[in-house]
Amino acid sequence: MAQGENGYSYNAILEWLNPATQNAHSIASDANRFACELRSTERSARNELLGLPDCPYRVDSKRKNFLDSMDDAKSSGDELKRRCDELCREWNEFYDVYEKSNKEKKQFSSVELDKLLEDMNKLLKKCAACGQLYSETQEKLNTAINDCSHLVDELSKEADRKRKEECDRKLKGYGAAVVGLGAAVATAGVATAPAMFAAGSLTTASVGTAAWTKVTSDALGRLSDRFSEARGSMSATLRRLNELSNLIASLERSTKDMAKNIDIGRSREQRVRDTINSKDEQIEKLKEQLRKAGISLND
Repeated sequence: MAQGENGYSYNAILEWLNPATQNAHSIASDANRFACELRSTERSARNELLGLPDCPYRVDSKRKNFLDSMDDAKSSGDELKRRCDELCREWNEFYDVYEKSNKEKKQFSSVELDKLLEDMNKLLKKCAACGQLYSETQEKLNTAINDCSHLVDELSKEADRKRKEECDRKLKGYGAAVVGLGAAVATAGVATAPAMFAAGSLTTASVGTAAWTKVTSDALGRLSDRFSEARGSMSATLRRLNELSNLIASLERSTKDMAKNIDIGRSREQRVRDTINSKDEQIEKLKEQLRKAGISLND
């Protein structure tokens, strides 16, 4: 690393400054995308689930758990975006100030070096705070993913239950119509049955029963389809949430890379600072020895 007697090289700082800046831009972009997609997913899931009709307790309980956990994850995602934006804004300010104020310099004083180290330590603390929030957001997102998975299973079961109930209803309806027809024929007698058919009395019971069965069966069929659609929608939501989970991992890696680059620079400059301090101490000792020897420093 190129350095002078009382400073450090501008270009040497850029060796770690530029990679950290790239990480900062990546963090800002990914954090915004994460929060935006999570909000959109939460809103879409809420609209889908709140419109779901005739929810039994089992489905309603799973629905409530999922919506609550999604709301927690969304809030954490918004806070994560805010923290990452703050980190990247402060980083950009640090970078801009350094670049503009130091570009024409070749070497810098130990006082300027102290200020640089102080700023870097602040940024490292910001990185650590974001790292903690990644873990919290990941945990809340994992809860939402787990709740969504349970909800998908329950919606699938409910769709199957509705289909089975629809089939049972049809069979019962047809059975009732046949029984009703048989009873009417038995009561009226075989000889009078044709006349009753002609008059419509025998068909009234069977047609009425069949019509009721059809209405009920159609309603159950529609509910079954609706729960199946909700299951498909929640399966898509589950895939999106898993993708967002991967995005958090990417964000965390970028932040660790940024912190690593800052720490590399901080360690380098600290070594320079230690060297400067050591030289200053040596100079002071030499001056003291000269004074004791009666040698004037002004000579």
